[in-house]
Amino acid sequence: MSRKISLVIYTILHLLTDGICAHAVVNYLYANNSNSTIIIFFLYNFIALCTQPILGLIVDKFQKKEIIYESLAAISIILVIIGSFLTNNWIISTMMMGFGNGLLYVVGGKETVHRSNNKLLPLSLYVSFGAMGVFLGTNITNIIILHIFRLLSVICVIVLFILPNQFKFKENKEVFIEKRTHKFFILIPLILAVFLRGFVNEILITDMLDSFWDLFILTLCGCLGKILGGYLVDKIGFKITIYLSMGIFTILCTVFPYNQMALYIGVICFNMSMPMTLYRYTKMYPNYEAFAFGFAAALTLPAYLLGYSCESILRQDMVNYLLVILFLGLLNIIFLRTSSFKWLQRFYKN
Repeated sequence: MSRKISLVIYTILHLLTDGICAHAVVNYLYANNSNSTIIIFFLYNFIALCTQPILGLIVDKFQKKEIIYESLAAISIILVIIGSFLTNNWIISTMMMGFGNGLLYVVGGKETVHRSNNKLLPLSLYVSFGAMGVFLGTNITNIIILHIFRLLSVICVIVLFILPNQFKFKENKEVFIEKRTHKFFILIPLILAVFLRGFVNEILITDMLDSFWDLFILTLCGCLGKILGGYLVDKIGFKITIYLSMGIFTILCTVFPYNQMALYIGVICFNMSMPMTLYRYTKMYPNYEAFAFGFAAALTLPAYLLGYSCESILRQDMVNYLLVILFLGLLNIIFLRTSSFKWLQRFYKN
């Protein structure tokens, strides 16, 4: 029971920390430092995302030490909360929240993998609701939500320390590619799959969504897609889940690009791939799960920036836009089906 409660706590903390940071950055740092908005954006996202591989390696140094993971989670929450109070100094505030958010993500990721018994559903639950935290923190401007998130995050950390430590760590010996020389050829398609997911999520046409509730449903669909992806993989396996989700996404978003319901379903299907790629990463780097989580997260920033810069260009010609979506949907199937690259392994061996 304590194992399941711990997984739930880390999932809630992921939502809360993202919500606190998003609210403080958008409603205070941006609002009070309008001339430095771009700098704040890049500084926060670089620290919160691109430093995660390094933070992950630090966390991975402490193998099978539950109290250290809980202490690191507490430190991350302290950094985020204090940073959200120090918004008058945007540099210190941005750095503290960025490091705190990144640290919590990799700590929670490592704990989730260790406690998931090689199932994808716990992992997909953990990664799913971060986007909802960002949405709530960004779109609900009332300071009450910030106070609520701070209070709940402190309570969650206290519960982590109170929970009985009866969990026995099992060394992660299952590796997706046994020979290290072959990891390179599996890493490439996984990197491209993660990059494509971030890119496509940014260029998808969402202009028809102009209300709070429309955007809330879209965000919720992204969360549900990640959860559903983990659930289906546990039930029917990677192969069927990949073909089913990417096939539906490609059809819906190319045939019905301006249909709101098709967009919702397409977002669900496309985000089903997230827990799959994370799972592959963790199996490639046994006992370095925090690094794997951080490495995948670091890829999302350049993908977002590229998608943002190409968004208006692609939409100028609808035919080209649809062809790009179709092409990227098919590519994602290939990249997720890493067994398609066995010919590269044979080439490497020869």
